[in-house]
Amino acid sequence: MVKSDRRSELEAKLVAAFVSLGCLVFFVLIAAPPKPPSPKTSNTPVATSQPSIEEEPKHRIDPNDQFRSIPGLWASIDFKHHSYGPYKFYGGRKINLTLKNGEYEYDFYESRGWFSLRDVYYVDITGDQIPEAFVNLSHVECGVSCDGGADLFFIYSKNAEGKLKELFQYETGTYAYGCGLKSLTLEGEEVQIELFGRCPEPGREFPGPGKYMVKDLTQLGFLYHEKGFLSTTTKFVATDVVDVKNYKPEVHINE
Repeated sequence: MVKSDRRSELEAKLVAAFVSLGCLVFFVLIAAPPKPPSPKTSNTPVATSQPSIEEEPKHRIDPNDQFRSIPGLWASIDFKHHSYGPYKFYGGRKINLTLKNGEYEYDFYESRGWFSLRDVYYVDITGDQIPEAFVNLSHVECGVSCDGGADLFFIYSKNAEGKLKELFQYETGTYAYGCGLKSLTLEGEEVQIELFGRCPEPGREFPGPGKYMVKDLTQLGFLYHEKGFLSTTTKFVATDVVDVKNYKPEVHINE
């Protein structure tokens, strides 16, 4: 009788062990949550500046810093508090574009946005041994969503009496809708501008297959002649569609 009780007790322990093992296997193989799917990646190239093959120094020197020093002739002009004259929006609305502390904000019924002073360079562009002021503003406009920003460029000369003269003005398109700035080069008396998209007219849009998706490039050239700049070249370069969201344009200055 005792042996029978011990056998029954052993059988019960074995059954309990098999049940526990079965529950563990069920939990591992069936009840455990499935692995999340791998995130999808886009095959669309992203427009980025070409990295240097050599290792960059820890404190990289900006070659344009030398052109940010304010010459004595320009010491009295503060481009953070400056009137850039009338500005006309695509819809016909006009403002007097005057920066205060480097900013100008607007809020219309259909859109809102802001202008900001991005940079100022002092370079002899006209070849008279007197530096001109090359001013770069950014313009971001938002409706349902924002447009990624456009760039405005001004070149001013200044005589000994302190009078300013605007020699050049150009506005690019936006990164979201085409004709955003890829690069700008100042070389001697020439201004070279490269834009994303096909842009035969200043600020013209060139929508791609989607927002921030742009195909082809436009290369523009302007040359100083006597008292102003003349358009010299307009060249289109075929490229694949690229994603230009968050692209940082390059500015090159070659005296």
